[in-house]
Amino acid sequence: MYRSEELETLRDNYTVECIGFENAVRQVVICAVKTAFTQINMKRLGSYLNLSGTFLSYCGKLGALSKLFPGHALEAYIKKQGWTLDATPSVVGIPPNPDNQIEATIVQESISLPRMS
Repeated sequence: MYRSEELETLRDNYTVECIGFENAVRQVVICAVKTAFTQINMKRLGSYLNLSGTFLSYCGKLGALSKLFPGHALEAYIKKQGWTLDATPSVVGIPPNPDNQIEATIVQESISLPRMS
């Protein structure tokens, strides 16, 4: 949506002036993905991060990598996070953390009702 034509003026007039805006948004996305997933499809993750095989405008070391190796910007970002590409190349494995652990919980309630005699 951010890259849509409808928001082009917003993007050109406001967010360009905010240095690191896209990286800040990516950090929020990464926190949400780490909390919600243990595995995620690479295409889906790329859409969340606005990274794909041809994305070249990411700044910093990853930007240099993506210019040297076009087509690998998303893979480089995944490796930077310490995540893995599973045997199925389109699935990203996210290491376990306290937020994405699946735990069964049992909730028992004890309700005592007074007897009517």
